[in-house]
Amino acid sequence: MVKKWDHIYSLRRDADHVRQLQEASRADHGALVGSDEWWAGVADGTIPHGGFEGVVAKLYRLDTGELFEFGMTMADGAELTCAFKSDPTRYVEGLAVRFEYVTVEHTDGRSGDETATDVVTDVWIEHSHRRTQLRLHSFYPPPPHPI
Repeated sequence: MVKKWDHIYSLRRDADHVRQLQEASRADHGALVGSDEWWAGVADGTIPHGGFEGVVAKLYRLDTGELFEFGMTMADGAELTCAFKSDPTRYVEGLAVRFEYVTVEHTDGRSGDETATDVVTDVWIEHSHRRTQLRLHSFYPPPPHPI
């Protein structure tokens, strides 16, 4: 059982991502994504949301350079992956990870169809002083190099 969690990501504090979501989505359940009214809908359950908890299994750097993806194993053995834009050194194999998401309705830019996407709102990692080395799939030169 995890005694202490470090809150390492919050959509509320990610103004760039909120802006991108607002541009791509329509009013979600009558409220603009990221607005106080929208957050109230998340809190009271009007806007669908959920969460997952598991253990960090692996970490990947995606081709975009700024995004990473981590794999997690949940208690039932199911595997789940999640892309993120935050400090990758926090995602240490074996540490517990918990995240919450909200389902955002939007129009697909290519097809014009109405669709829904799960957007991560918060991420917590088990408190630890351990950090992952930034040598992921040969994207970084071998040590020594600054971290």
